[in-house]
Amino acid sequence: MLTKPITVSSKGQIAIPKAILKRLGSKLLRLEITNDNEVKIVPVTNVAGSLANYARNYSGNYSDSRDEAWNKEVISRFKLTKKHD
Repeated sequence: MLTKPITVSSKGQIAIPKAILKRLGSKLLRLEITNDNEVKIVPVTNVAGSLANYARNYSGNYSDSRDEAWNKEVISRFKLTKKHD
C-alpha cells in the first residue's frame, strides 16, 4: 500500500502527490466517502456515457443552444447590450 500525508489548503484543496497519480494512471479522479468517513480517491478511466442522463432529457436544438450560449458569453464578456429585433 502506498500512503502519503497531504494537507488541505484554506480553500479546501489538496495536492495529489505525483507518485500516487502515476500509480492511479489517470488525472481524472472521483472522491468517495465511506460510511466510516474514509475518503477514497478512485481513477475515472472511462467517461463514456457520463452525460447520457443530460442528453436524454434535452429536447432542444444543439445549434440553437450553442449560438445562445455564445451570444450570452460575448454580451457578458464585452458588456454589450442585447439587440432587439
